[in-house]
Amino acid sequence: EQGHDTIRLDYASTREGIEEHAASVQEVLAHLPPGSRISLVTHSLGGIIARRVLADGWPEQLTPHRLVMLAPPSTSAHLASRLDSAPFHLLMGPSARQLAHGVDVPTPSIPFAIIAGSLRDGRGINPLLSGDDDGIVRVEETRLTGCAQHHVVPALHTTIMNHPEARALTVRFLG
Repeated sequence: EQGHDTIRLDYASTREGIEEHAASVQEVLAHLPPGSRISLVTHSLGGIIARRVLADGWPEQLTPHRLVMLAPPSTSAHLASRLDSAPFHLLMGPSARQLAHGVDVPTPSIPFAIIAGSLRDGRGINPLLSGDDDGIVRVEETRLTGCAQHHVVPALHTTIMNHPEARALTVRFLG
């Protein structure tokens, strides 16, 4: 609606690790027309995957433009580390285990914005997490050095992409 051509990528986040997910995104990017300027909009784990793609496998024929990450566990996921156990690994898969132990993915080299969720004026809603959170990721965990913009909107982790303010901030940042 805002004049952007879009591709929506779905992946089985519970079946593979971050590297395998990044390889799938790289495959899609490799089929885009040479010279295309590409921006990425991600949710949660997708932010880590996008950062991996930007660092290790961006196709030379494409120009990376901007990145918007919605509710990303930018360096680690405290909830995943609190739940880190064999049953959790079986249910949530390799990516969750990687998040539980912290991820070492470079900061994006393109302009990026982060949009976090919060519903209770800084008090958080998940009793397993300290500080403010969206039910899954703490607001503090979304922060990443070098961020051009960081916003907090009144939304849950699983619905932040549908929040009108998050959408407006995304469109504005993409330009």
